[in-house]
Amino acid sequence: MVVKFIYRILTVPAYGAMYLFTAIMLFIGIPFIFLNQKRIVKAMMRFWAKTIFLITGKTIKVEGKENIPHNLHYMLVANHSSLFD
Repeated sequence: MVVKFIYRILTVPAYGAMYLFTAIMLFIGIPFIFLNQKRIVKAMMRFWAKTIFLITGKTIKVEGKENIPHNLHYMLVANHSSLFD
């Protein structure tokens, strides 16, 4: 019971930090998008994602990446309703 209470209390600042960090990264990244600086934007996206996973204490494992043809473009869309789905 106490652990759930502590978890709920810590969730609010964690979400706040993630949303603030996302907004900051967005505002910093927009000029690089318009300047067509793809390497910088890609590095920023990677940094953002790794930081969000660090904040949440989660890990991600990608399997089958070698099966995706490199000569095509893809858009990955998540069908979830919250950050922790």
